[in-house]
Amino acid sequence: MLPIALLAILTIHVKNLREKKPVHELLLSNIEALASGEGDDSEKPAYLCAGTGNISCPINGENVEAVIKVYSLK
Repeated sequence: MLPIALLAILTIHVKNLREKKPVHELLLSNIEALASGEGDDSEKPAYLCAGTGNISCPINGENVEAVIKVYSLK
């Protein structure tokens, strides 16, 4: 009796794993909104440029050794 019940539970579990559940459109919109920021381009990404080298700094175009993009969790 136990092997039959175990087989039935396993079969149902495998069937549920194979079914793909659709992703809700609202969820995709929320993810896209979080990834894109607040919508205006007034907040440019912040950079730190250091040293003297051959990499062009996006702030002022000078040649620097390192460019670091600063992220913020505002």
